[in-house]
Amino acid sequence: MASLPEVRPSPRPRGAAPCCGTPPGGTYPDAPPTCPPPAGAADGSAFESAFALIGWSKPRALFDRYLAEQAVGLRWTCVAEVNDAPTGYLTVAWRSADPELAARAIPEIVDLNVLPQHRRKGLGSSLLDAAEAEVAERGAWIGLRVGLHRGYGAAQRLYVRRGYVPDGQGALYDGLPVPEGGTTVLDDDAALRMVKHLAPGTASGYVRALRAAWGSRLLLLPAVAVVLHDPEGRLLLVQDRASGTWSLPAGGIEPGEDAESAARRELREETQLEAEHLELVGALGGPGFRHTYPNGDRVEYALFVYRARVSSVVAHPDEVEIERCAWFGREQSPPLRFPYPEELLWA
Repeated sequence: MASLPEVRPSPRPRGAAPCCGTPPGGTYPDAPPTCPPPAGAADGSAFESAFALIGWSKPRALFDRYLAEQAVGLRWTCVAEVNDAPTGYLTVAWRSADPELAARAIPEIVDLNVLPQHRRKGLGSSLLDAAEAEVAERGAWIGLRVGLHRGYGAAQRLYVRRGYVPDGQGALYDGLPVPEGGTTVLDDDAALRMVKHLAPGTASGYVRALRAAWGSRLLLLPAVAVVLHDPEGRLLLVQDRASGTWSLPAGGIEPGEDAESAARRELREETQLEAEHLELVGALGGPGFRHTYPNGDRVEYALFVYRARVSSVVAHPDEVEIERCAWFGREQSPPLRFPYPEELLWA
């Protein structure tokens, strides 16, 4: 099958006003967005005409391409209409064109727009609600890139209020990181990457789907854990916010993700550290790696354990699932949730 033309996600078209404001006043309670629109239901020409009236270039071909990509599973599209007239839309790229989000298997919100006369009425928030609910069925994270100049002020505030946080990688220009000490033009290609953890403290959409069919009975799940030492030989541990227990940076492997990528992602998400090198040092499982969650869900983890090397040892907790990150010597190490072999932890 021929590949579809690439749509390069960008903060917004040049010269366009950013979306969206929050709804302090009137709303459209009877106009929920259509997500996703049935084939042929969204009239690209109507959107083209509506945006042309305010000087935005949004050709019908763009909307046709979004729907074509949706039809083959590359994109998800949501349309808002009032009295059968287009008012706004949002798309999610299941595989982001941003290398960092793609490496973490995080879907990206792309091209959220609401016509100016329909802003501050809750449509932008309704579109985001629908997108986050859809993405939560597949995974635990969602991402986006937002412009940095003041024209994006309303969008920046909206995303922060909804729980999106900078990913810690700094500013981007045309999709590439701006180096420390570098300079850049503050135009529409200058952006900040932001991510949001969906349903903090709950299982991924994949596990929730299994639970819906299997209940709280024991599930065998693939997972990864990361062993990391600082130059003094101390071991990095993380403290779970909900239970207070300590563990290695660890987590489940999502569908479509290989074990090494999962290890990199979990280390990054829980500690903000980037692994320069990963070495598989063990595979663990059995009754000792069973756990019962407070809601009664029972799991047994089959763990791939990696030893990591990093350039920086300044770890920061995600403050969603992880309360603290700390380095421990062998004699000071607290009890761990699972019985990792001593020779694996301290070799």
